[in-house]
Amino acid sequence: MGGLTMYVYREIEPLLEGYLGQYAVLLLVGPRGSGKTTLLQHCLGEGCQYLSAEDMSEMDATLTDPNDLLTRGNYTLVLEDAEQRPRLVWRLIATAAADGRPGRLVLEAPLVTERLSAALQPFAKHMRKLRLGTLSLRELLGQTGRGPHVPAPPRSMVGVPEMDEGALWERIWHGGQPALLDATANWDDFYSAWERKLLEHELVGPLGRRDAFRFLSLMTACAKRTAQPLDLDGLCNKAELDAQTAETWIHLLEDLGIVCLVPPLESALGRRPSSRAGRTPLLHFMDTGLACHLASLNSPDELRFGPLYRPIFRSFVASEIMKTWLAAGRELAKFSYLFDGEHRELDLVLREGDVLHPVKVDMGRAARADEVQREFASLQGVDGCELGWGEVVCLARAAGVAGRGVVVTPVWQI
Repeated sequence: MGGLTMYVYREIEPLLEGYLGQYAVLLLVGPRGSGKTTLLQHCLGEGCQYLSAEDMSEMDATLTDPNDLLTRGNYTLVLEDAEQRPRLVWRLIATAAADGRPGRLVLEAPLVTERLSAALQPFAKHMRKLRLGTLSLRELLGQTGRGPHVPAPPRSMVGVPEMDEGALWERIWHGGQPALLDATANWDDFYSAWERKLLEHELVGPLGRRDAFRFLSLMTACAKRTAQPLDLDGLCNKAELDAQTAETWIHLLEDLGIVCLVPPLESALGRRPSSRAGRTPLLHFMDTGLACHLASLNSPDELRFGPLYRPIFRSFVASEIMKTWLAAGRELAKFSYLFDGEHRELDLVLREGDVLHPVKVDMGRAARADEVQREFASLQGVDGCELGWGEVVCLARAAGVAGRGVVVTPVWQI
């Protein structure tokens, strides 16, 4: 018998509650197991009614009109797995929009399919969309409320507990799935079950069983190449796929919130790429626990002292920054990266208006000030943009500066 999983405050809660108070419909999208239902139960309490796929099948059999659920009672209707029933979604949104009261309908989905997108499009002004990631380190440490992470001058972090390296690597290996907060949960059993549920609920229907297993093979190959420029040829060879199928499925991985494809800076700025590197996105796993499971890293030490420690650490940093943006309702379109032949390796470049903020991930405890400043300064004036504060995220014990305009941030202070 499993233990009770503690609830961790989610940084997205104020935004979610604000949208529920303003708009008739809320779409909450997030990967399987990220805590969508738990979050809604916490925020809505008893003021909601849930409809699962099983409930919908029963209503179909009894010819019950689902619109009746919206027109009677003063509660929020939550429809799970909304992507599976786009026609029903259209009917419910039309009813909620005509009702006019805020917070009438919440749609949960692991991804937005083309059919679901088409059902939503006519009602865009009546709804808002939020994306939920797995738990961030900021949430686990109880240090929420700082907004989206953007490099800035060092500030007081009083109350933020310092993490030793052993605890940090255990957290990176463990991942951010809320169910794993249950002390009785077995890490490998959980992720194995997670794969099976993904197969049955999200993959078998659209792909068929044979291709669903091939999709899992591609996902495993991607995990072993996280934090690297997307090598489509290598992935095709590893998963025995043609290029078109592999590219389509990689975008499905992104739609499911499992990976994020970060474009190179040239592409993000709308410039014609000068090389193949300027066209190739960087692939990051959004949950490093899942990446470790797929890469058969069965303990924190196998990760920390194995060959994948550096790329998984880099993906952890990138995903942690991304989660803070998603929690603020910000899209990730302002993220890019820069690897080139001029000894510049910037893991992320964040664009805020006309200001570029470079972020470099370092495995050491201190930043090499002269080298970092040269790399960052090369962005000055690119596409008419100003150079804002840059950042080195590393294993330092405390925040500091590495020369003018460069902040050093311990990874646990993101």
